[in-house]
Amino acid sequence: MIEHTLQDRYLNLENTKMGASVYGLVIAAAILVSAICTTAIIIDLSQIHIFRHDSVYYLNHYLYKLKGEGRWLNYLFFPYLKMIPGQIAVYLNVLLFFSFCYIAFNKWTKNIVYSFLLALLFIQFYPLYSQVLWPATLLPSLAILVVAALLAPRLPLFVFYSLFGLLFLGTLSIFYYLLPLLHINLLDTPSLKNNIRIVLIKIIPAWALGFIFGYLVASTIIYFLTGQYGIEIDAWRSPHYIHNIHDLISNSHRSLLSLTTHTREILSGYWRPVAFVAALLVGLAGSYRHQSVPLILLSVAIVVSHYVITLPVGIDIHERTVIANWVGIFCCALLIPSIERWQQILVLPIITLLTVSFYLHNHRSLQWYTTVTNTYYDELLAASPLPPHQYSGVIMLGNDDGITKVNRGLESKHQLKKGAQEHLDNNYRWMPAAHEAGFRDVILCVNKQSSGCDRQISRSIEPPTSGKSGLYRVIGESNDGYLIITFNSDQPGNTVQ
Repeated sequence: MIEHTLQDRYLNLENTKMGASVYGLVIAAAILVSAICTTAIIIDLSQIHIFRHDSVYYLNHYLYKLKGEGRWLNYLFFPYLKMIPGQIAVYLNVLLFFSFCYIAFNKWTKNIVYSFLLALLFIQFYPLYSQVLWPATLLPSLAILVVAALLAPRLPLFVFYSLFGLLFLGTLSIFYYLLPLLHINLLDTPSLKNNIRIVLIKIIPAWALGFIFGYLVASTIIYFLTGQYGIEIDAWRSPHYIHNIHDLISNSHRSLLSLTTHTREILSGYWRPVAFVAALLVGLAGSYRHQSVPLILLSVAIVVSHYVITLPVGIDIHERTVIANWVGIFCCALLIPSIERWQQILVLPIITLLTVSFYLHNHRSLQWYTTVTNTYYDELLAASPLPPHQYSGVIMLGNDDGITKVNRGLESKHQLKKGAQEHLDNNYRWMPAAHEAGFRDVILCVNKQSSGCDRQISRSIEPPTSGKSGLYRVIGESNDGYLIITFNSDQPGNTVQ
């Protein structure tokens, strides 16, 4: 009934000049708005030059990351990744993710413009702009994702998933969950039943076995590189391994809660759920329901994949890692097979609104991160009596409460909202600003009596010139050439004892 009603309603529209005019207007408006949002997010990214504390640029070695994360390819490429300028890596990451989305979507929708606009929407997903703050860490996985898109038509399913399971377990496994999108073209039989069987009997089993194969081989590689078999998950991830039925129930509840929380964020607000349902109905009302239904089934599998795979270890699932949830949810509704003109007229306004909505959130989120980190950096340069490279390093005296108060003060002063970004409320998250400023070494001391800090600070001498800014106060210089600073007492967050 829905199919005939919608198709009849727009049948005459498509065959008239008015229909062509409306279609052209919708396309033009969608392209214009999407182009503006894309340009604007690129400008926002250009303001970032300080990255997350454990980005490769601030690490002397990658061995402990290899043991705790298992990214053996990143370990092997570590010296070369450090050489790639961070800002270039940021832009490359966005371009690569866009390329993957466009390649996957165009095979299915058979419409270049629609696939292009849909890919521009997908590059506005929040997790992408949290992940790109580890630009060089992210780069190998997204490059592999595009290679996978190019090789998918040429490799048998089990060979394809085994190969890329191994590669993604050596970089970031979260992008492995997206690979089934490269095989939705297999759902081209005229039978709904056959297409569902292809999903359940071919694609999902090959996908699952590829991950298992990748993990086993990656564990063996890690053993030869480190002597440790498998990954020893870091304590900060709060692992909770399954030893009995109670652990299984607990971890299941934890994963389900994370899935619910993250999905609620994706479909937040009063209009996103309505838009999602409307687009879903438009897709189901088309002539290709025998393809739409199995695609929805596969998309649901993509949504839950991360939560199922992490179930045995029960780790905390952070927002920045749930890109598969975002992709799966919007593929359900927006990835319409062989999309028709009348469907585009109805769905493109939804895509445009979502693009604007996601961009505005990302803009606020990146503005928060940029303002806070650039303030750390700019005022550190202003406070330093000598150019940073002339010191052996810098000693920051202060605890997490201090940096938290400083951040709240900056948020209040500049009317900032954090959005989907991870917080910066730990001293070690301040360290990249000092490295980028030019200090060769950065030492954090909770107070003057901290172990390893007391001798250096007690032997400190006054700096040759007074250095003070709105954020920092210079205490002195150690005998071995370290500048010693704390937060300015005129600013919230000074915790010197």
